[in-house]
Amino acid sequence: MVGGLIACAGLVLSVFATSISYLYVTFGILTGFGFGLSFNTTVFVVGLAFDRHRSLAMGISISGVGAGMIVQPYLIEYLIHFYGWRGSMLIQAGLMLQSVVCGALMKLPTAKHITCLPECEKASNIKPKILDLGIFVNFNYVALTANIFLFCLGMSVVLVHLPHVADTLSFSHDQSALLISIIGITNTIGRTLSGVVGNLHFVNVTLLYGLSYVIAGLATLFYPASSHYAIMVICSIIYGLFTAPFGSLLPDVLVRIVGKHRMTAGYGMLMVLGGIGTILGAPVAGWLYDGLHDYQPSFYLGGGSLTLSGLIMFIPWKFEDHSTKSTEKTRGDEKTILATPTEKVCADDEVVSGQISSV
Repeated sequence: MVGGLIACAGLVLSVFATSISYLYVTFGILTGFGFGLSFNTTVFVVGLAFDRHRSLAMGISISGVGAGMIVQPYLIEYLIHFYGWRGSMLIQAGLMLQSVVCGALMKLPTAKHITCLPECEKASNIKPKILDLGIFVNFNYVALTANIFLFCLGMSVVLVHLPHVADTLSFSHDQSALLISIIGITNTIGRTLSGVVGNLHFVNVTLLYGLSYVIAGLATLFYPASSHYAIMVICSIIYGLFTAPFGSLLPDVLVRIVGKHRMTAGYGMLMVLGGIGTILGAPVAGWLYDGLHDYQPSFYLGGGSLTLSGLIMFIPWKFEDHSTKSTEKTRGDEKTILATPTEKVCADDEVVSGQISSV
Protein backbone atom coordinates (compact mmCIF):
# COMPACT_ATOMS: atom_id res chain seq x y z
CA MET A 1 0.00 0.00 0.00
CA VAL A 2 2.77 2.43 0.93
CA GLY A 3 4.64 1.63 -2.28
CA GLY A 4 1.57 2.40 -4.37
CA LEU A 5 1.08 5.74 -2.63
CA ILE A 6 4.73 6.72 -3.12
CA ALA A 7 4.69 5.75 -6.81
CA CYS A 8 1.44 7.65 -7.31
CA ALA A 9 2.91 10.73 -5.63
CA GLY A 10 5.99 10.53 -7.86
CA LEU A 11 3.85 10.39 -11.01
CA VAL A 12 1.65 13.30 -9.88
CA LEU A 13 4.68 15.45 -9.07
CA SER A 14 6.16 14.59 -12.47
CA VAL A 15 3.25 16.40 -14.10
CA PHE A 16 4.75 19.70 -12.90
CA ALA A 17 8.24 18.98 -14.26
CA THR A 18 10.09 21.79 -16.00
CA SER A 19 13.42 20.00 -16.51
CA ILE A 20 14.96 16.56 -16.88
CA SER A 21 16.69 16.98 -13.50
CA TYR A 22 13.28 17.38 -11.87
CA LEU A 23 12.10 14.13 -13.50
CA TYR A 24 15.21 12.32 -12.27
CA VAL A 25 13.94 12.87 -8.73
CA THR A 26 10.16 12.54 -9.13
CA PHE A 27 9.84 9.94 -11.87
CA GLY A 28 13.19 8.17 -11.53
CA ILE A 29 13.79 8.00 -7.79
CA LEU A 30 10.40 8.52 -6.13
CA THR A 31 8.25 6.54 -8.56
CA GLY A 32 10.89 3.84 -8.94
CA PHE A 33 11.16 3.46 -5.17
CA GLY A 34 7.40 3.05 -4.90
CA PHE A 35 7.32 0.46 -7.68
CA GLY A 36 10.08 -1.48 -5.94
CA LEU A 37 8.22 -1.54 -2.63
CA SER A 38 5.01 -2.73 -4.29
CA PHE A 39 6.63 -5.47 -6.37
CA ASN A 40 8.89 -6.86 -3.65
CA THR A 41 6.07 -6.94 -1.10
CA THR A 42 3.93 -8.94 -3.51
CA VAL A 43 6.73 -11.47 -3.95
CA PHE A 44 7.20 -11.76 -0.17
CA VAL A 45 3.51 -12.36 0.57
CA VAL A 46 3.01 -14.95 -2.17
CA GLY A 47 6.31 -16.65 -1.40
CA LEU A 48 5.47 -16.99 2.29
CA ALA A 49 1.90 -18.11 1.66
CA PHE A 50 2.85 -21.21 -0.34
CA ASP A 51 5.21 -24.10 0.33
CA ARG A 52 4.33 -27.04 -1.87
CA HIS A 53 3.04 -25.01 -4.83
CA ARG A 54 5.22 -21.92 -4.49
CA SER A 55 6.59 -22.02 -8.06
CA LEU A 56 3.12 -22.32 -9.57
CA ALA A 57 1.71 -19.54 -7.38
CA MET A 58 4.58 -17.21 -8.25
CA GLY A 59 4.27 -18.02 -11.95
CA ILE A 60 0.60 -17.06 -11.98
CA SER A 61 0.96 -13.92 -9.85
CA ILE A 62 4.02 -12.54 -11.66
CA SER A 63 2.60 -13.21 -15.13
CA GLY A 64 0.97 -9.80 -14.88
CA VAL A 65 4.41 -8.21 -15.38
CA GLY A 66 4.66 -9.72 -18.84
CA ALA A 67 1.12 -8.63 -19.63
CA GLY A 68 2.10 -5.10 -18.64
CA MET A 69 5.05 -5.20 -21.05
CA ILE A 70 2.59 -5.95 -23.85
CA VAL A 71 -0.07 -3.36 -23.01
CA GLN A 72 1.87 -0.46 -21.52
CA PRO A 73 3.73 0.84 -24.64
CA TYR A 74 0.51 1.06 -26.65
CA LEU A 75 -1.45 2.51 -23.72
CA ILE A 76 1.13 5.24 -23.06
CA GLU A 77 1.35 6.10 -26.75
CA TYR A 78 -2.44 6.42 -26.86
CA LEU A 79 -2.57 8.58 -23.73
CA ILE A 80 0.19 10.89 -24.92
CA HIS A 81 -1.54 11.31 -28.28
CA PHE A 82 -4.84 12.42 -26.72
CA TYR A 83 -3.81 14.00 -23.40
CA GLY A 84 -0.14 14.93 -23.80
CA TRP A 85 2.68 13.57 -21.66
CA ARG A 86 1.54 15.48 -18.56
CA GLY A 87 -1.98 14.11 -18.83
CA SER A 88 -0.52 10.67 -19.42
CA MET A 89 1.45 10.91 -16.17
CA LEU A 90 -1.66 11.93 -14.24
CA ILE A 91 -3.73 9.04 -15.60
CA GLN A 92 -0.93 6.59 -14.81
CA ALA A 93 -0.89 7.96 -11.26
CA GLY A 94 -4.58 7.11 -10.97
CA LEU A 95 -3.92 3.61 -12.27
CA MET A 96 -1.10 3.18 -9.77
CA LEU A 97 -3.51 3.95 -6.93
CA GLN A 98 -5.25 0.67 -7.72
CA SER A 99 -2.23 -1.13 -6.28
CA VAL A 100 -3.18 0.37 -2.90
CA VAL A 101 -6.48 -1.50 -3.11
CA CYS A 102 -4.64 -4.70 -4.04
CA GLY A 103 -2.29 -4.22 -1.09
CA ALA A 104 -5.22 -3.78 1.28
CA LEU A 105 -6.59 -7.15 0.17
CA MET A 106 -3.33 -8.99 0.85
CA LYS A 107 -2.90 -10.84 4.11
CA LEU A 108 0.25 -12.33 5.56
CA PRO A 109 -0.10 -16.11 6.04
CA THR A 110 -0.46 -17.54 9.51
CA ALA A 111 1.88 -20.24 10.75
CA LYS A 112 0.87 -23.79 9.87
CA HIS A 113 0.57 -26.54 12.43
CA ILE A 114 3.76 -28.53 12.11
CA THR A 115 5.73 -30.98 14.22
CA CYS A 116 9.44 -30.29 14.56
CA LEU A 117 12.29 -32.11 16.16
CA PRO A 118 13.35 -30.64 19.53
CA GLU A 119 16.42 -29.12 17.90
CA CYS A 120 14.16 -27.25 15.50
CA GLU A 121 11.92 -25.55 18.04
CA LYS A 122 14.37 -22.70 18.52
CA ALA A 123 14.55 -22.04 14.78
CA SER A 124 10.77 -21.88 14.45
CA ASN A 125 10.78 -18.78 16.65
CA ILE A 126 13.32 -16.90 14.52
CA LYS A 127 11.90 -13.59 13.30
CA PRO A 128 12.71 -12.39 9.77
CA LYS A 129 15.31 -9.62 9.52
CA ILE A 130 15.16 -6.81 7.00
CA LEU A 131 18.96 -6.46 6.94
CA ASP A 132 20.87 -9.68 7.54
CA LEU A 133 24.47 -9.50 6.34
CA GLY A 134 25.16 -12.88 7.89
CA ILE A 135 23.35 -14.39 4.94
CA PHE A 136 26.51 -13.90 2.86
CA VAL A 137 28.33 -16.68 4.74
CA ASN A 138 26.14 -19.03 2.70
CA PHE A 139 28.18 -19.69 -0.46
CA ASN A 140 25.09 -20.77 -2.37
CA TYR A 141 23.54 -17.39 -1.69
CA VAL A 142 26.69 -15.63 -2.91
CA ALA A 143 26.37 -17.63 -6.14
CA LEU A 144 22.73 -16.53 -6.42
CA THR A 145 23.69 -12.86 -5.99
CA ALA A 146 26.19 -13.20 -8.85
CA ASN A 147 23.47 -14.86 -10.91
CA ILE A 148 21.03 -11.98 -10.38
CA PHE A 149 23.63 -9.28 -11.08
CA LEU A 150 24.71 -10.89 -14.36
CA PHE A 151 21.14 -11.70 -15.41
CA CYS A 152 19.92 -8.13 -14.93
CA LEU A 153 23.00 -6.76 -16.68
CA GLY A 154 22.36 -8.94 -19.73
CA MET A 155 18.60 -8.39 -19.68
CA SER A 156 18.95 -4.59 -19.77
CA VAL A 157 21.18 -4.85 -22.85
CA VAL A 158 18.48 -6.71 -24.78
CA LEU A 159 15.45 -4.67 -23.71
CA VAL A 160 17.11 -1.29 -24.32
CA HIS A 161 19.14 -1.97 -27.46
CA LEU A 162 17.13 -4.60 -29.37
CA PRO A 163 14.98 -2.01 -31.22
CA HIS A 164 18.14 -0.16 -32.26
CA VAL A 165 19.66 -3.39 -33.59
CA ALA A 166 16.55 -3.90 -35.71
CA ASP A 167 16.84 -0.32 -36.97
CA THR A 168 20.46 -0.83 -38.03
CA LEU A 169 19.30 -3.89 -40.00
CA SER A 170 16.82 -1.66 -41.90
CA PHE A 171 13.68 -3.13 -40.36
CA SER A 172 10.69 -0.81 -39.93
CA HIS A 173 9.80 0.91 -36.65
CA ASP A 174 6.74 -1.32 -36.27
CA GLN A 175 8.85 -4.44 -36.77
CA SER A 176 11.32 -3.23 -34.14
CA ALA A 177 8.53 -2.56 -31.63
CA LEU A 178 6.96 -5.94 -32.38
CA LEU A 179 10.09 -7.74 -31.17
CA ILE A 180 9.64 -6.23 -27.68
CA SER A 181 5.94 -7.14 -27.73
CA ILE A 182 6.83 -10.72 -28.65
CA ILE A 183 9.18 -10.86 -25.67
CA GLY A 184 6.38 -9.57 -23.44
CA ILE A 185 3.84 -12.10 -24.74
CA THR A 186 6.14 -15.10 -24.48
CA ASN A 187 7.42 -13.95 -21.09
CA THR A 188 3.86 -13.86 -19.78
CA ILE A 189 3.28 -17.40 -21.03
CA GLY A 190 6.68 -18.51 -19.76
CA ARG A 191 6.10 -17.29 -16.21
CA THR A 192 3.03 -19.47 -15.80
CA LEU A 193 4.53 -22.37 -17.75
CA SER A 194 7.78 -22.39 -15.77
CA GLY A 195 5.74 -22.27 -12.57
CA VAL A 196 3.78 -25.34 -13.67
CA VAL A 197 6.93 -27.23 -14.66
CA GLY A 198 8.76 -26.19 -11.49
CA ASN A 199 5.84 -27.49 -9.44
CA LEU A 200 6.33 -31.05 -10.74
CA HIS A 201 7.78 -33.30 -8.06
CA PHE A 202 10.50 -34.76 -10.30
CA VAL A 203 11.82 -31.37 -11.47
CA ASN A 204 14.75 -29.73 -9.68
CA VAL A 205 13.81 -26.04 -9.55
CA THR A 206 17.40 -24.81 -9.16
CA LEU A 207 18.54 -26.73 -12.24
CA LEU A 208 15.54 -25.58 -14.29
CA TYR A 209 16.22 -21.99 -13.23
CA GLY A 210 19.88 -22.11 -14.31
CA LEU A 211 19.33 -23.95 -17.60
CA SER A 212 16.66 -21.46 -18.63
CA TYR A 213 19.12 -18.57 -18.42
CA VAL A 214 21.74 -20.47 -20.39
CA ILE A 215 19.25 -20.97 -23.23
CA ALA A 216 18.16 -17.31 -23.08
CA GLY A 217 21.80 -16.21 -23.22
CA LEU A 218 22.56 -18.34 -26.26
CA ALA A 219 19.52 -16.91 -28.05
CA THR A 220 20.75 -13.38 -27.27
CA LEU A 221 24.08 -14.06 -28.98
CA PHE A 222 22.28 -14.66 -32.29
CA TYR A 223 20.45 -11.31 -32.40
CA PRO A 224 23.02 -9.04 -34.09
CA ALA A 225 24.46 -11.83 -36.23
CA SER A 226 21.17 -12.31 -38.07
CA SER A 227 19.97 -10.30 -41.04
CA HIS A 228 16.63 -12.12 -41.27
CA TYR A 229 13.65 -10.82 -39.32
CA ALA A 230 12.22 -14.32 -38.86
CA ILE A 231 15.33 -15.40 -36.95
CA MET A 232 15.09 -12.34 -34.70
CA VAL A 233 11.47 -13.26 -33.98
CA ILE A 234 12.54 -16.79 -33.03
CA CYS A 235 15.27 -15.40 -30.77
CA SER A 236 12.71 -13.10 -29.13
CA ILE A 237 10.36 -16.02 -28.48
CA ILE A 238 13.17 -18.07 -26.90
CA TYR A 239 14.42 -15.08 -24.91
CA GLY A 240 10.95 -14.27 -23.57
CA LEU A 241 10.17 -17.85 -22.57
CA PHE A 242 13.47 -18.64 -20.88
CA THR A 243 13.93 -15.39 -18.94
CA ALA A 244 10.52 -15.96 -17.33
CA PRO A 245 11.90 -17.98 -14.35
CA PHE A 246 13.30 -14.73 -12.94
CA GLY A 247 9.82 -14.01 -11.64
CA SER A 248 8.32 -17.45 -11.14
CA LEU A 249 11.18 -19.63 -9.86
CA LEU A 250 13.54 -17.19 -8.13
CA PRO A 251 11.59 -17.02 -4.82
CA ASP A 252 11.47 -20.83 -4.62
CA VAL A 253 15.20 -21.11 -5.37
CA LEU A 254 15.92 -18.47 -2.73
CA VAL A 255 13.89 -20.29 -0.06
CA ARG A 256 15.69 -23.54 -0.86
CA ILE A 257 19.03 -21.81 -0.30
CA VAL A 258 18.41 -19.59 2.75
CA GLY A 259 15.09 -20.74 4.23
CA LYS A 260 11.81 -18.87 4.61
CA HIS A 261 12.94 -16.96 7.71
CA ARG A 262 15.62 -15.22 5.62
CA MET A 263 13.60 -14.74 2.46
CA THR A 264 12.80 -11.07 3.12
CA ALA A 265 16.41 -10.01 3.66
CA GLY A 266 17.71 -12.30 0.93
CA TYR A 267 15.30 -11.11 -1.75
CA GLY A 268 15.83 -7.45 -0.90
CA MET A 269 19.60 -7.73 -1.32
CA LEU A 270 19.16 -9.63 -4.58
CA MET A 271 17.03 -6.82 -5.98
CA VAL A 272 19.65 -4.23 -4.99
CA LEU A 273 22.33 -6.12 -6.91
CA GLY A 274 19.92 -6.68 -9.77
CA GLY A 275 19.28 -2.94 -9.90
CA ILE A 276 23.01 -2.26 -10.12
CA GLY A 277 23.29 -4.72 -12.99
CA THR A 278 20.36 -3.10 -14.78
CA ILE A 279 21.91 0.36 -14.41
CA LEU A 280 25.27 -0.79 -15.78
CA GLY A 281 24.18 -3.08 -18.63
CA ALA A 282 22.57 -0.72 -21.14
CA PRO A 283 25.11 2.15 -20.77
CA VAL A 284 28.10 -0.18 -21.11
CA ALA A 285 26.54 -1.77 -24.21
CA GLY A 286 25.90 1.70 -25.62
CA TRP A 287 29.50 2.71 -24.93
CA LEU A 288 30.71 -0.37 -26.83
CA TYR A 289 28.52 0.51 -29.80
CA ASP A 290 29.68 4.14 -29.83
CA GLY A 291 33.30 3.03 -29.84
CA LEU A 292 33.05 0.13 -32.30
CA HIS A 293 29.97 1.11 -34.36
CA ASP A 294 28.80 -2.47 -34.16
CA TYR A 295 26.15 -4.04 -31.92
CA GLN A 296 27.71 -7.51 -31.95
CA PRO A 297 30.13 -6.81 -29.04
CA SER A 298 27.28 -5.27 -27.04
CA PHE A 299 25.09 -8.33 -27.48
CA TYR A 300 28.03 -10.63 -26.83
CA LEU A 301 28.23 -8.85 -23.48
CA GLY A 302 24.50 -9.30 -22.87
CA GLY A 303 24.33 -12.89 -24.06
CA GLY A 304 27.53 -13.83 -22.27
CA SER A 305 26.25 -12.34 -19.01
CA LEU A 306 22.97 -14.24 -19.27
CA THR A 307 24.73 -17.52 -20.11
CA LEU A 308 27.22 -17.14 -17.26
CA SER A 309 24.41 -16.28 -14.84
CA GLY A 310 22.79 -19.61 -15.66
CA LEU A 311 26.01 -21.61 -15.43
CA ILE A 312 26.71 -20.18 -11.97
CA MET A 313 23.53 -21.84 -10.69
CA PHE A 314 25.08 -25.26 -11.26
CA ILE A 315 27.08 -24.57 -8.08
CA PRO A 316 24.09 -24.47 -5.68
CA TRP A 317 22.44 -27.26 -7.67
CA LYS A 318 25.37 -29.62 -7.13
CA PHE A 319 25.80 -28.53 -3.53
CA GLU A 320 22.10 -29.07 -2.93
CA ASP A 321 22.26 -32.60 -4.36
CA HIS A 322 25.22 -33.66 -2.21
CA SER A 323 24.37 -31.96 1.06
CA THR A 324 20.62 -32.25 1.45
CA LYS A 325 20.48 -35.77 2.86
CA SER A 326 17.37 -36.04 4.93
CA THR A 327 14.63 -38.57 5.38
CA GLU A 328 11.12 -37.18 5.29
CA LYS A 329 8.21 -38.77 7.07
CA THR A 330 4.71 -37.51 6.44
CA ARG A 331 1.64 -38.35 8.53
CA GLY A 332 -1.58 -36.51 7.77
CA ASP A 333 -0.96 -32.77 8.00
CA GLU A 334 2.07 -33.17 10.25
CA LYS A 335 5.60 -33.54 8.91
CA THR A 336 8.87 -34.46 10.58
CA ILE A 337 12.23 -34.34 8.86
CA LEU A 338 15.16 -36.35 10.19
CA ALA A 339 18.38 -34.60 9.24
CA THR A 340 22.03 -35.48 9.35
CA PRO A 341 23.92 -34.42 12.53
CA THR A 342 25.30 -31.32 10.82
CA GLU A 343 21.93 -30.17 9.48
CA LYS A 344 18.93 -29.73 11.76
CA VAL A 345 16.08 -29.09 9.34
CA CYS A 346 12.57 -28.02 10.35
CA ALA A 347 9.40 -29.24 8.75
CA ASP A 348 8.61 -25.82 7.32
CA ASP A 349 11.65 -26.05 5.03
CA GLU A 350 13.79 -23.68 7.09
CA VAL A 351 17.35 -24.40 8.14
CA VAL A 352 18.58 -24.08 11.69
CA SER A 353 22.19 -23.83 10.60
CA GLY A 354 21.27 -21.09 8.12
CA GLN A 355 23.04 -22.87 5.30
CA ILE A 356 20.79 -25.29 3.45
CA SER A 357 17.02 -25.68 3.29
CA SER A 358 15.17 -28.95 2.92
CA VAL A 359 13.43 -29.53 -0.36
